[in-house]
Amino acid sequence: MGFIYFLAQFGARLKGASFGKHCRIWPNYDWLRVSWSNVRIGPNVTIGRRAWIQTLGKRGGEILIGESSAIGRDAVFSAAELIEIGESCLISFRVTIVDHDHDFTLGNSPATLDISNPRSVRIGARSFVGANTTILKGVQIGPDSIIAAGSVVTKSFPPRSVIGGNPARLIKLRQ
Repeated sequence: MGFIYFLAQFGARLKGASFGKHCRIWPNYDWLRVSWSNVRIGPNVTIGRRAWIQTLGKRGGEILIGESSAIGRDAVFSAAELIEIGESCLISFRVTIVDHDHDFTLGNSPATLDISNPRSVRIGARSFVGANTTILKGVQIGPDSIIAAGSVVTKSFPPRSVIGGNPARLIKLRQ
């Protein structure tokens, strides 16, 4: 498998990150310019190929992934404050979660844009996020929720929600 896969089998720390026992980070993880400081991955977590999980170190961002969760291939998580995934969540492929904006003040160079207005994102335990979904800053998803594929989530939803669309809206509450 690889060095990280081997370390994660026993629980480990690397570059400021902690890995729970038996977690798996598949080959081709994109390590280029990625900060792992303040990343905490629980036991039995799987992270798919070509994922991009980063904290923005200067701002002290944090990413917490709960026990037995699975993150699909090509996922992108970028935290300036906090992204928290509850336990036993399934985050499908090509899901993007960001907890911040970029400062597009006139005169700023696009290559050096500062991060602005970070607000935590939380996905409750046992939730499912469908493929090609984008979840933006400040969103809180209650436990046992389902987000339909291709959704753009810009606001929070209560536990047991079924949501979808662009922008995402409540379709129904699960029984």
